Amino acid sequence: MQPGQARLVSLIDSDFERLRTVVIRKGRRSGMTACAALIAAWCGTVLAPRFRSRLLPGEEFAITLVATSREQAGVALGFIKRFLAASPILAEQVLAETTDSITLAGGCVIEAIPCSARSSRGRANGIVILDEAAHFVDSTGNQSLPAVLDALMPPLAQFGPLGLLLAISTPLDASGPFYEFEQQAASGQFDDMVALHLPTLEAMPHLAVEAERERARNPRRFEREWLGEYSSGEETFPLHAYDACVDPDYQPPAADPDRLAVFALDGAVSRDTMALVGVDLDWNLIYARAWHPPKGGTIDHREVLSQIVELTHRFNVVVIAYDPSQIHGLVLDALQVGLPMLSVSQAAGRAGGTMARHASALVEAMYERRLRLFASPELRQHVSRSRFSARTGGDRLVKLRSADKIDLAVALAMAVGVRQDLEREGLMHAGPTVDYEVVSIHDVVDFEPTQLNWYEPDPETSLGFGSSWNDDHIGSGYLD
Repeated sequence: MQPGQARLVSLIDSDFERLRTVVIRKGRRSGMTACAALIAAWCGTVLAPRFRSRLLPGEEFAITLVATSREQAGVALGFIKRFLAASPILAEQVLAETTDSITLAGGCVIEAIPCSARSSRGRANGIVILDEAAHFVDSTGNQSLPAVLDALMPPLAQFGPLGLLLAISTPLDASGPFYEFEQQAASGQFDDMVALHLPTLEAMPHLAVEAERERARNPRRFEREWLGEYSSGEETFPLHAYDACVDPDYQPPAADPDRLAVFALDGAVSRDTMALVGVDLDWNLIYARAWHPPKGGTIDHREVLSQIVELTHRFNVVVIAYDPSQIHGLVLDALQVGLPMLSVSQAAGRAGGTMARHASALVEAMYERRLRLFASPELRQHVSRSRFSARTGGDRLVKLRSADKIDLAVALAMAVGVRQDLEREGLMHAGPTVDYEVVSIHDVVDFEPTQLNWYEPDPETSLGFGSSWNDDHIGSGYLD
């Protein structure tokens, strides 16, 4: 075991029947999921007779592994399966296995479930392991940490001093249910609760080089996910990193039809600013503009659409990312004229949603000095008014006050994030462009059924269009 793992195992070994709750705030890659799986395997095999003594004849007890998704919970279950398979004696205790569970001869069922108060009720839970518990962030709903705790903790009482809950997680902001739960465990007010703090380098010292690389790329995320420290809520954007990327001698091109570019549109109607930002293949900011609603009026979306169409003539626009909120009509008009629109919802989701990933991409591009910016006072003002919040599972850009304007910063993050996503997926690359013209199908084929069939996908082409017909699906299709 690594040092951090040995620390947790020693604690459980020495105080197993005293402790009912252990909250572990840890850094990433610290081996805590594997360590918790080891404890679960021990309780489900070696200690099974002791747990079974608290049950009715024939009743099974459960060891429940809970994570943000069933797949994530399955990671811990995979460790347990390998622990058992590695020992001939323990392997004999496995009666049945499924993707999500193991049934053992000692009367124990080990099951992996997603964070849900509904799916976890009704079991005789002897051991409960909550993996990444700080990320159970579904507000006050069924998937929130308080709801899961309310469902899972009462059954532990059936097992008296044997019942144990392990809540393991990298932290988020210094607020919310996990923060409060750990504060309670660390307070010393309850003899059966304890809190551990295990930074990555304490748990896994050999990851020092990788940790330093992450510190340079994203200091805020490094503190949270490697040091295991809570981030401060509503932390300001690192303006010094933005300023370091501004090249005072750089003037964005007015037009360059061969320049590949990604544009991002942060929509608004009357209460906020409409923002459009463009970034090219070489990480140069080539465009940034905001439209403000007139007093008592609304932004003219026709003017915005006209500007976007003009930009597609000035640059080789790969995609125009947009948040679908508020600008449905504009998007329909854009699609009608053939613009390459890509919906990117900024709503919070798992790990903070797409916007959290794009915000991280922007921060990393700035700290690594990949991004080159031209001087734009309004863009800088929007960036300076942006704050980070990790309450939904990842760093998202938010306003400090409702009156603040940060739309250009949001559009910049979206453009950088989508540009990085496209590169990762291999969809943006330097190379010759293809000229095309949109024509009616009546102009290029005779109206015979065999000539109106869809093309079959060709695995040798990156676009998926081939040269053979698919006789099973008749209808107009794309032409190579």
